[in-house]
Amino acid sequence: MEKIRYYGFDHLRGLACLTVVFFHSQVLNPLLRVPVLGDLANIASYNIFPLAVPIFFQISLFLTYSKGGDTQYIIYRKLPQLLKIFGLWTFAGFIEAYWFQKDLHLSSIKNARDLVSWLLKGGVSWELYFLVSLMIITVLAALNQYLYRKTNRSIELQWLFLAVSSLSLYVYQFPLWHPFNFLPYIFSSLIVYQLYQNNPTFLDYKKHFKILIGLSILFVIMSAFEWVGMYDSNRWVLLPPYSRASLVLGGCLIFYIGLILKEPPKGLLLLVANYSLGIYCLHVKFITLLNSFKSVWTMVLPGSLKFLQSSLLFVIVLILSIATVKYLRNIKFLKQFT
Repeated sequence: MEKIRYYGFDHLRGLACLTVVFFHSQVLNPLLRVPVLGDLANIASYNIFPLAVPIFFQISLFLTYSKGGDTQYIIYRKLPQLLKIFGLWTFAGFIEAYWFQKDLHLSSIKNARDLVSWLLKGGVSWELYFLVSLMIITVLAALNQYLYRKTNRSIELQWLFLAVSSLSLYVYQFPLWHPFNFLPYIFSSLIVYQLYQNNPTFLDYKKHFKILIGLSILFVIMSAFEWVGMYDSNRWVLLPPYSRASLVLGGCLIFYIGLILKEPPKGLLLLVANYSLGIYCLHVKFITLLNSFKSVWTMVLPGSLKFLQSSLLFVIVLILSIATVKYLRNIKFLKQFT
């Protein structure tokens, strides 16, 4: 087993976690009705912020491949850990629902298919869809590792799978929570891992300049194509959340950059990186709680400063999430879940 500390992953975890909280706090929403700034806010919301989820997937899958990616590791270590995390936060979700009399839509579950759909959507808390999808994708990654070995470690076949799975996103247009949105990262993570493992000069920035430029250009081109060909002002979202090849390219680009970073993050970024799991699982609960006190926001912020509400919400949610995770980690049993 490898015992390497990938400092770049700490940078990525911290930035991705901050991005998720920032996005869900809707900090840029006040800009949407402002000419030019509204367009920039939409670009950030649809082309930059969604990259956080692909980054989390690729980090997890890369580390899975680095541990051998075999069935034994996944069945006896990776999956049980993910199941325990999902189980604990589902239990917390039931408590939250009971306390705040929140409708979990359990009455809509009539059969096994409804139950599967409910679980894929995160169960009691929609943000937990990430953990459900990660479990499924991790199992598929083990199958891909097996296939990779059986095909004489054909990296070309992995490139083919990556291309097909990425382009298929345009065909099927999966909803936000669907695990198949994240199929391409099974192959991109293995490709990058093999490049890293087989290339002793991988950490040489100059040797990767062309790759980074190429990925950047493709990311911009595909993003522009999607805005022209897929934009729909009549939908509740202007573009499909994750069923876009541009996000695969952008996710690979950011992940690639993170992998070649040599220095660990510091300060707030390191703190958020270390607490990223707990912050992710808690932040939506705090956003929902704070948004329920709209009358308080009205008193705190006069009319001319209403646009600061979402920014203040972001700061408070981040502080509350960090403080709560810090407290929970003092309880030995809960440390592994946060």
